[in-house]
Amino acid sequence: QRQMCIRDSIPITQRKLSELFLRQLLELDSIQPESEQIRSERKATVKEIQSFLERVDAAWNMAVKQKGIVSDV
Repeated sequence: QRQMCIRDSIPITQRKLSELFLRQLLELDSIQPESEQIRSERKATVKEIQSFLERVDAAWNMAVKQKGIVSDV
């Protein structure tokens, strides 16, 4: 029974994390860099968020393949 609760929450958690990271990317896109340092820091942060998003997607794909978890969308 406990495993079913965890399995049921994975699609919701995956969507929430993905949406959170995408919103952060949109906020970063709205920043107008006033200096090269700000532009460089923004670029590094975008790459870091994209890396997190890729990890969430990879974990989701692994859950789908190995555990048979399906999206509720």
